[in-house]
Amino acid sequence: MRENDLLTAGFGTLVLAGPLSLHLWRTHRRCAAAHSWRRVRCRVKSATVLSQTMSQYRKIFTIDVRFVYEIDGKSYEGKRYDFSKGPFRRDAAYRIVEGLPAGAETECLVNPERHSEAALRAGGQERTLFGLRFVLAFLLMSLGMIGYGLWGKLT
Repeated sequence: MRENDLLTAGFGTLVLAGPLSLHLWRTHRRCAAAHSWRRVRCRVKSATVLSQTMSQYRKIFTIDVRFVYEIDGKSYEGKRYDFSKGPFRRDAAYRIVEGLPAGAETECLVNPERHSEAALRAGGQERTLFGLRFVLAFLLMSLGMIGYGLWGKLT
């Protein structure tokens, strides 16, 4: 019976951690690729801090930003600060937004293959890398449980 429990837990963890690790890996690669994207002048339309109450004692903060830029005579609107999707610490989020007043001219990164995809900064890699390491630990643990469960059934 112990082997069945290990197999169930191992496959359950694999089913949960597998898609999450794939998502984090894709986001991490997009962050890395954005460092080589085309740098373009853009104008900030708006930037605000959004807060969401998670529990009685915890709020998370994200940045909602809108900016416009032009490539080859065509205008585009971007909505991405970076690739992390937040959350940010409260003080960090407000500090970022204070540096992005409406009408401010700044530089954004634009995907050279898809001009509608842009971000104000290429950051987010450190967050996705931390999450990826955490999830990969669970993936390895699940593979260990599956292997140990199968080994127990075979012996």
